Amino acid sequence: MKLLLLITLLLLSNVFAKEINPYRYVEASAPVTDFVRVGNTMIIGTEEGAVDIYDLENDKLSDQILLPKIKDLWG
Repeated sequence: MKLLLLITLLLLSNVFAKEINPYRYVEASAPVTDFVRVGNTMIIGTEEGAVDIYDLENDKLSDQILLPKIKDLWG
């Protein structure tokens, strides 16, 4: 009985689920590891050691900070 109820709830949640669509795309300089939105600014940290700062009002890259390469355990 519990399994039937669980399957029914899962099917109903799938039927009534809403699709989420992005309202804007931002292109980063490398694969993104983290991002934060502060007001109209998006600060994006990448795997290549760059911090991209985007102005969301003008929809363009306003600044980029490049961090020095470091040597880790894997080279």
